[in-house]
Amino acid sequence: EWLDPIKQDIWKSIISNKTKNNKTIYGRKCIIKEISSQSSKEFLDQNHLQGNRTASIRLGLFYEDELISILTLAKPRYNKNYDWEIIRFANKKYINVIGAFSKLLKYFRQHYMGSIITYADKRYSNGDLYRSNGFIELKDSPPNYFYVDIKNMKLLSRIHCQKHKLKDILENFDVNLTEAENMFKNGYRRIWDCGNKVFILN
Repeated sequence: EWLDPIKQDIWKSIISNKTKNNKTIYGRKCIIKEISSQSSKEFLDQNHLQGNRTASIRLGLFYEDELISILTLAKPRYNKNYDWEIIRFANKKYINVIGAFSKLLKYFRQHYMGSIITYADKRYSNGDLYRSNGFIELKDSPPNYFYVDIKNMKLLSRIHCQKHKLKDILENFDVNLTEAENMFKNGYRRIWDCGNKVFILN
């Protein structure tokens, strides 16, 4: 991630926020608008470590006509026991928007019905944002893995590298080999994250 200029800048913003050096804006001074998928994509690709992901609900927080925070939701990808999953939440880099998540979540709850599941990446979050907004911690999920192209230092997600997709990704794909064997043969190596904390709100 540090070798990617966009992600490096996002990490610098995260570090700046942890050391209380980001600009502060109060959510109560902002207004909420439902935004287009294109606006959401452009914002998340620049301000979220995982970039954009398709979502059916896209809420934007605006300060003086500038988009400074986003909350997106969709039907759950992994756990169908809940009605919604928070797909992305992000503030604009180098801005700490106090109360942004609470304000966006309140808007969602006023306009949409159903339970919510969400995940906190343990690399940089302990989930306090969710706890302080009424979410209940359900469990810790195990570490997730990624693949790194050791020649070009390109990072790929596990989902991106499922075996049935590899014939379109790899130069040398062998249907008789496993996902991991194919990736290793093509110069990729596995790395792991720290897993996630799983939270729910009924």
